[in-house]
Amino acid sequence: MRTQLLLPSKFKTPGIIVLIPAVLIAITVILLGRIPELLSIYVRTVTDGMPVKSNITGDIILVMLLLGAFLTGFSREKREDEAIMKQRQSALLWSVYINLALLLLGYFLLGYFVFAVFMLYGIFSIMLVYIILFNVILYRNSKKSGYE
Repeated sequence: MRTQLLLPSKFKTPGIIVLIPAVLIAITVILLGRIPELLSIYVRTVTDGMPVKSNITGDIILVMLLLGAFLTGFSREKREDEAIMKQRQSALLWSVYINLALLLLGYFLLGYFVFAVFMLYGIFSIMLVYIILFNVILYRNSKKSGYE
């Protein structure tokens, strides 16, 4: 079966290498409610003719999360067949369902400003849920069939 829309399997490892630290840093930022000074990266920019010191750590984390999730989630498996494509499709569909349920809950339970921040997390939740579900389904099915 030809899987033309997936990246080669060699992209999965770099994706994991980028994704895991990004998730850990993002969790740290969420728990602390701010970016720790140790992780802060500043650049000098000019706003309205005045030099301003801007923290770009959040932007770097955002790019790392998106890039890592993309590379990890959309790379072929070493043995990609129709069964794995069906599992991939199922995991993607369930991740969309879960993400929509979380967004609806957030909409009804959170205030406007908090929901706007919550929506930022919604950008990543669909990919992270997909990656987790797909790998759980792969693991469970490999144990049932006796091969990995």
